[in-house]
Amino acid sequence: MYAIAFDLVIDDLRTHYSATSPNNAYAEVRRILEEDGFAWRQGSVYFGDPARVNAVFCVLTAQRLANE
Repeated sequence: MYAIAFDLVIDDLRTHYSATSPNNAYAEVRRILEEDGFAWRQGSVYFGDPARVNAVFCVLTAQRLANE
């Protein structure tokens, strides 16, 4: 089983994402992860569906998030 855990820095989100609604970034991350077969577990931890997510796909999803 593969997982992705992350932490977003709110001050950085205000600068680079949105000064008025930085927390919307979490919803965008969730949408992408769910599209790629990950399910939310707790906080900012998402587990991949074992039938869909392997090591390579997990890395590709992390790269997709980094490029969004």
